Amino acid sequence: MSNDAVLLERLDRIEQRLERMASSAESSHDLHETLAPILKGAFVSTVAEFNTMDHKVNLDDLFALFRRVMFSVRDITYVLEQLENIIDLWRTVEPMTKPLFLSSVEAFDSMERKGTFEKLSALGEIGSKTAESFSADQIRNMGETLVFFLTVLERISNPETRAVLEKLVDAMTEVDLASVKGVGVIGMAKAMGSKDMQNGLGVALEMVKALGKIKE
Repeated sequence: MSNDAVLLERLDRIEQRLERMASSAESSHDLHETLAPILKGAFVSTVAEFNTMDHKVNLDDLFALFRRVMFSVRDITYVLEQLENIIDLWRTVEPMTKPLFLSSVEAFDSMERKGTFEKLSALGEIGSKTAESFSADQIRNMGETLVFFLTVLERISNPETRAVLEKLVDAMTEVDLASVKGVGVIGMAKAMGSKDMQNGLGVALEMVKALGKIKE
């Protein structure tokens, strides 16, 4: 290739580069023409916003805030660490709370279907009516009486006492009052030959002895 050909080739390359640069410059100019109004409007708006804040916030306030943040870095770090611990704790506990929550919902639903809440509401109404109808001293006395009856019931719950009461009730249910006839001394003397009569009199005597102790 001759020197002239090489020179022409280089000139072509330079011309192509110049054309690309010119095209790029035109694109940059167009971009500048497009963005300039937008940036100018944003700048004007920002300046206007700062002007409205001028009577509320100034550079001294910003510097004071920055200084306060710098002095509180350790506290902020501590708070963030504790927040991380809380988040870790929640991530650990959260899987366990779901079954507990579901079981609680099921329990409340079961109580609702059984009318438990309605019954509790009725008990609350009874308490309100009691408070309205009686004085504090009367309610206190009724409470003491209730405790007394509960104590008696606790004694009756003794297996031996309960067995005696059951036998007594059974014996009373066996009595046919319609067939009962009057009995005189002779009738009583004849009845004394019955083993049941003898046992009954023995029980009656023991009961009378026990009742006699009440007077002491």
